[in-house]
Amino acid sequence: QWWDLRRRGYELIVSSAVESECEKGDRVAASRRLEFMAEATRIPTTSQTMEIARTLIGPGRIPAKAEADAIHIAAAVLSGCEYLLT
Repeated sequence: QWWDLRRRGYELIVSSAVESECEKGDRVAASRRLEFMAEATRIPTTSQTMEIARTLIGPGRIPAKAEADAIHIAAAVLSGCEYLLT
């Protein structure tokens, strides 16, 4: 619902980690996800992004199995994003 009604009120930004994640799974669903992302600005996953992501992973924080989530958060922080959609 947010995507249909509200997205045009925001600048959409995605990291390369998001793009990689969206390419996985069912081909039809992946194609649809990538279509939605076509209007978003892509930001690279830099060494600084990865450094911040690594600091977010650990006991009582983001579990190692959710490294992609840590990368999403780090990319959002470095880009100055006010909101993070998951």
